[in-house]
Amino acid sequence: MRLVEPGQTIENVDFLNVYISLGNTHPGSNSGCKFHDDDADGRIDPDEPGLEGIRIDLFREEDGVLEFLRSTYTNSNGEHSLEDVEPGRYRVREASPDG
Repeated sequence: MRLVEPGQTIENVDFLNVYISLGNTHPGSNSGCKFHDDDADGRIDPDEPGLEGIRIDLFREEDGVLEFLRSTYTNSNGEHSLEDVEPGRYRVREASPDG
């Protein structure tokens, strides 16, 4: 699990299931980009396309129990954002694309 402090940004997290903890007193956000990593280097290159329509799920974790909160989908550039996330422990999960 990673603790995210106020104003902190964590980049280059490759995930299917990631725990985060927003340890501040103000709402935070989670955002990212899903892309086809043609050269498998873990970084998006200008010629690597974003993946549209990937579902990203947000769960709150309390006492070892996960509560589903909401989902978002990646846009045509592969970008997603979950805004207004209250302080707490969360799991962000990428749903496996069909096919």
